[in-house]
Amino acid sequence: MAIRKIFPIILLALVAVQIQAQDLEGIKARIDSLAAREAALKASLESVSEELDSLRTYLNEVTLAREMAEGKLVMKTLFEKILRAEARGSGREILRIPPNELVVVLEKKNHYVRVRRGDKEGWLSEGGLKVYDDAMREREEREAEKRKREEQRRREWEKERREREEQERRAREALAQRGAGIGAGLVIMNSGFSTNSADGVSIQFALKNLGKRVYKYVTFEIAPFNSVGDPVYGDLSGKNYFSMTGVGPIEPGKEAYYDFDNVFYDGTATCIELRKVTVEYMKGGRFTYINDLKKIMSQEAGLVLRGQCKI
Repeated sequence: MAIRKIFPIILLALVAVQIQAQDLEGIKARIDSLAAREAALKASLESVSEELDSLRTYLNEVTLAREMAEGKLVMKTLFEKILRAEARGSGREILRIPPNELVVVLEKKNHYVRVRRGDKEGWLSEGGLKVYDDAMREREEREAEKRKREEQRRREWEKERREREEQERRAREALAQRGAGIGAGLVIMNSGFSTNSADGVSIQFALKNLGKRVYKYVTFEIAPFNSVGDPVYGDLSGKNYFSMTGVGPIEPGKEAYYDFDNVFYDGTATCIELRKVTVEYMKGGRFTYINDLKKIMSQEAGLVLRGQCKI
């Protein structure tokens, strides 16, 4: 009794398996058919491509032959060529044609072409000649225009550079004239600051002694501020003003450069005011700049004067 109940189920399962196998065979046959069609299409496309290439070559040859017959075929020398009286390598030399020169082709014979250049005619070997068509002409015109623009920009940049150097020279002379007559004769030619990855802020000064006495020390006092004009306090010191002393001697007429590392630590500093500079002399005495700082600082200095960091 149990077998009778199970037998129909087994029969149905076998039928389903047979149907699935037939379906798989059909799918496989379909794939094989599509693959064969794909191979046939590829072969047909390759044949068409070869035929197109052949037609293009033939059209190019016909076009060149027509232009040659009409005296319109122009070619360009890629390197120096020898124009000869006969179509052979031992032919009498007429002249030497330098690279990038244009010649009009009149006739073709074996591996030589008869050409005209100016009032001279003769034979050139085919090697090192390239058809000079409209596309090449347009490309050369674009390249020539590009070179012209680049040369124009270069001349403009050179002019701007000379003008900038002249302005800087005049500014240095004016600064020297002002500074030489003030106090110790100190001028600050440049200044700046930089912040490292640990938020340490370093200060740089370039100065010159235009006075008559030797400098022993030069002390700078600065005050940093953040981007909204509030004072910046050093993380370690907790103060808003910092002093740095450069050691001489700095002889009259000589320059000095100081780079003070990690004067304070605070990465929010975006503006630094120079508040005071004190010069001490080798033989005693000193001079302090406060109100005269504007007269001895270059306009290109990275540091500013009191009150200029406030918004």
